[in-house]
Amino acid sequence: MHPSFRSMVWVVAVLAAAVLAAACLYANRSFDHDDAYISLRYARKLVTGEGLVWNPGERVEVYSNFLFTLLVATLGALRVDLIAASRAIDGLALIALSAFLLSTVRSRAHADSAGRPSIPIALLCVGASFSLLVWTLGGLEGPLFAALSCGGICLIARSLERGPLRGGGAPRPAREWRQGVTDAMVACRTWRKPDGCADVILTQVVPIGFAGELSKGCGEP
Repeated sequence: MHPSFRSMVWVVAVLAAAVLAAACLYANRSFDHDDAYISLRYARKLVTGEGLVWNPGERVEVYSNFLFTLLVATLGALRVDLIAASRAIDGLALIALSAFLLSTVRSRAHADSAGRPSIPIALLCVGASFSLLVWTLGGLEGPLFAALSCGGICLIARSLERGPLRGGGAPRPAREWRQGVTDAMVACRTWRKPDGCADVILTQVVPIGFAGELSKGCGEP
C-alpha cells in the first residue's frame, strides 16, 4: 500500500471513529441505567463509613460488581460526584481497551505488512460500537469488564507469540512484567463480577492450555 494512501486511510478511520463516537455519546448524554444506582448507593454508604450495606446494620449484598463499586467509592472519597465517577471509570476503561487493541493489532501488522489495513478497522470497530459507548454513560461495569478482558487476552496472545512457550522471545524481565500485568487483569476480572471466574477459564485458561499442548506437540525447530 502506498504510504500516502495509507496515511489517508488512517485519517479517514480516525475521523470516522471520532464522529461516530461523538454522535453516539451526544445522543445518549442523559442516559443512566437504573441498576447503576444500586452500586452507587453501596459506594455512597462505604464513603460515609457505614460499609458496603444497602441500609445501616443490614449486611445484604445486592450489588454484583465489587471492583467497580470500590473504584467508584474511591473517587467518591475524593469528593467526586458518584455518577461522574462511574462515567469517568468507564471512559478511562474505553480508552484503555482501545489502546490495548490498537497496540496488539499494530504489532501484528508490523510483523505482516498485509495485515496493516486491520489497524484502522480495529479503530472503527471501537468507535462504531454503540453499545460499548452507550454503556460508558450508563454507570455500570460493562466497559471496565471489556477493557480487562481485551487487555488480558491481548497480553496473553503476545506472550504466546514471543514468550516462554515459543522459547526465547522477550528478555526475562519483560516477560515477567507482562505476565504480572496479565495476572492482575485476570484477578480484577474475577473481582468484577461473580461469573468472572468462569469467564476467565473459558477465555484465557483454556486457550493457554491448548496453546501449550500445541507447542509441545509441534516442538521447536
